[in-house]
Amino acid sequence: MFLKWLPLPILVFSFALANVVSGEENAANLAPAAQTKEAQNAALTLLPANAKVVALLDMRALNANKVLEPVLNKLLERDEVQVKLNQLQDAFGFDPRRDLNKIIFCNDPCEKGSKFILLEGSFDKARVEDIFLKLNADSNDHNGHAVYALPDDKEPNKINFLSFIKPDLVAIGTEDAVLTAIEKSDQPVGPLGPAAQLALELPEQAVLRIGANDLAQMPGVNDPIRSAVRSAALTFSLSDKLQAKFVAHCQDETAAKDISVLAEGAAGMGRLMLAKRPELSKMLSGLVSSVRFVQERSAVRGSAALLATDATGVLLWLMDLQAKKIAAADGAAAPDGF
Repeated sequence: MFLKWLPLPILVFSFALANVVSGEENAANLAPAAQTKEAQNAALTLLPANAKVVALLDMRALNANKVLEPVLNKLLERDEVQVKLNQLQDAFGFDPRRDLNKIIFCNDPCEKGSKFILLEGSFDKARVEDIFLKLNADSNDHNGHAVYALPDDKEPNKINFLSFIKPDLVAIGTEDAVLTAIEKSDQPVGPLGPAAQLALELPEQAVLRIGANDLAQMPGVNDPIRSAVRSAALTFSLSDKLQAKFVAHCQDETAAKDISVLAEGAAGMGRLMLAKRPELSKMLSGLVSSVRFVQERSAVRGSAALLATDATGVLLWLMDLQAKKIAAADGAAAPDGF
């Protein structure tokens, strides 16, 4: 439900760089922890406060894990990935596998359908800005920061705006969102928006965090989720296992019970589907047996884990399936449906 909000480049990065619920709690008890999180994630305060979805991808944590390296090798066989990486290296001296530390992403409420992205890493700021000048990119100054207007690769009539908030932090999005981020960066660290707070809610170390607020207003979210769930958080951590945890904050205890039953039912359907796919069933047996759901007052918590080696096998299988479907669209024999 949440991953469709992530743009394709972020999903590609998430693999390529991998060398690849409690109920309502007392606000006073949460305040010290929230302040600590804000101090450690100051960049999150630069996001639009009313963003509905916020995601954080920790590239350094992905780089530190070598188990998914076969997935990286498979991705690097793709011409389009090599072309993009070579373009970044040749033009900007930037290798995302080496130089990118974190991607922070959210929907941009300033413009429907747009995204706002913060990139943390090691950038050659002078080289990047020199290239923009040579390309005669439109630019303006805002509070001492150069803001560049760049045509969107996929939508020629759309303009993306880019600015170095700091030498190691780049903002990309609509003009309003980028200018607001610059203004916020010149002020004391402010509060986090609701979706950013949700992204940090689960305390575990994670390579990917997603927070979603006000689900009823999101396109593509249908009943019973729309009417039952107010907000949710999801994390993925990676060691020798790929572990997922989530919490869904529901409208009330009755709604939480309904969502818990629905989640158990979905897990059951997954088991039935796997029975028809023996090549996946073996790899995902550990995942199926580890799925847990717990209702706690008006919230539902869930978790699941999969050996990273099995996760690698599943990802490679999915990549092969995608390749077969693409080939089928070009006239080759179509693979069996999943």
